[in-house]
Amino acid sequence: MAMNYTDEEYHQMTLEECFQEEVTPNLFGVSMIFTEARRNMTLAEYKAFALALSHHRWDLPCPDTLYLEKKEVAKAVGINSDIDHLSVDLMRSIGEMPKHSFLKFADKDKDIYVNGCFVITIASFRNRVRIRLNPDYLGLFGCLDGKESRYITMWSGDIFKMNSERAIKFYELLRENSDTREAINSGTVSIRKFKEMFDIPKEGKGSYMRSRQNGGFDRNKFEKQVIDPVCEELAKTDMIRLILQPDGKYYQKEKKGNRVNSYKFFWTIKDSKAQLEEKEEALAIEEAAEDRELWESALEEFNFSREELDAIKSYLILVPQSYMLSNGAAPGSIDLDRYHFMEQRAKEIAIRETKISIGNKCKYLIKMLENDYIPKAGGLK
Repeated sequence: MAMNYTDEEYHQMTLEECFQEEVTPNLFGVSMIFTEARRNMTLAEYKAFALALSHHRWDLPCPDTLYLEKKEVAKAVGINSDIDHLSVDLMRSIGEMPKHSFLKFADKDKDIYVNGCFVITIASFRNRVRIRLNPDYLGLFGCLDGKESRYITMWSGDIFKMNSERAIKFYELLRENSDTREAINSGTVSIRKFKEMFDIPKEGKGSYMRSRQNGGFDRNKFEKQVIDPVCEELAKTDMIRLILQPDGKYYQKEKKGNRVNSYKFFWTIKDSKAQLEEKEEALAIEEAAEDRELWESALEEFNFSREELDAIKSYLILVPQSYMLSNGAAPGSIDLDRYHFMEQRAKEIAIRETKISIGNKCKYLIKMLENDYIPKAGGLK
């Protein structure tokens, strides 16, 4: 149950007190409306904001107020100042966040949100930084409006690894278009989309257009200076992993007519539904392996079911340890003796199978155990 703290009381709370309940560090959610809106935050500001979102508790009394430890922010944005200069250098790096937090929403979202700044103020205190959000935009973070399908989750650790705003925008784009039910995702991004996303001008400096003399778009230069560096940065992230293609690139070129007009990417999502199912299966196998007795591993080649192994055990426990030693087991503990004894029985079955057809190996093995325990003339029938 949330307590009603005054703002001053809340400010005095330690970080540990703010996060008493178990949370998932490093993970934060944002609305696709936020990722699709045009933003002007610097790389350092976005990293600090991602850190704040990954630590914030939306059920606290003041969900529009986010607190961060200064040293943690400095590490996230790459500031290595000493304690005397930390505050000044930090605010110089992220102090303009309110001014740069202006959002220009896509036309399809303007009936939901009005263009404006989502950060109201940023303030520096002795050990912490306080960020206050515009309450009108809280629905962009933390799934507060209940439209979970319009939200994506990202790892702040991935954001910290990237060194360009372009890489972060591309990361968001791939995350938006990821299907966690699939082991491998794929998607095509046109050159036009890259230009819009990265604010690349249509002409002039930085447009990747050749001079009038040569004319045309310099695609090779565009790939080398824009797409390749972005892909290299995403190759370091954990949640999204681009898949390297046979030619050493992270994409396949797609043509319209004789011209390359788009690029196809393939990537995996960490902890996608398919990966989680694989992990669960591997864990189940591992747990089963931990639970099984040593002698069972001697019979792995037969793929006996749990019921069959239990049936075999009901006969194995009747075999005296002294009798095991005279039938191929090496001296040791009862578990080790049973292992070596069953190992010899498995070899025996393999040899016999070269001469006769053995249908049900479980029943055959049980019959062997009966004969080993109570020898009978004439062998197996």
